[in-house]
Amino acid sequence: MRLVVQGFHKNEPFTTDFLVDYKEHILYYIDDSKRECKKKALNGDFQPLGIPQTAFPVGQTLIGSSAPGEGLLVNIWTGNLPKKAGRFLSTVTEQGCVPVSTMYFIEHLGTVAVNFFNNVVEISDPSQLNAPDFCQQAEMDPEGEPKDFFSLFSKDN
Repeated sequence: MRLVVQGFHKNEPFTTDFLVDYKEHILYYIDDSKRECKKKALNGDFQPLGIPQTAFPVGQTLIGSSAPGEGLLVNIWTGNLPKKAGRFLSTVTEQGCVPVSTMYFIEHLGTVAVNFFNNVVEISDPSQLNAPDFCQQAEMDPEGEPKDFFSLFSKDN
């Protein structure tokens, strides 16, 4: 899974680039501009984007205009995260179940809000799921605690 976060902090732009390799259990922190890479041990299992069979429907609503052919019909679901990691509230489109937003409620992190913009059904460049060449020489952090997917959203990153 590749997660690229772009934003502003104290009026300065930033980009944070993570590659989460569940197969090898490695989390890469990638800085393309400096051609630097840090490796951390990855803890946990892959969390697919989707609505699990155990989720409960909360409701359905229309985002945007209610004029015919306009607006976005969405379904809202809630449930427990695997291994009692917390709870979630997800909004997905009625057609295709494309994610719109998810709120995670995790005891050690609090509330984590993830919003999806400009979703693409398939990745145009699958090589983006491979670590860049300059990451091959990166050493695994021997002292760092293993990270999980939700740790990407902590203020320590």
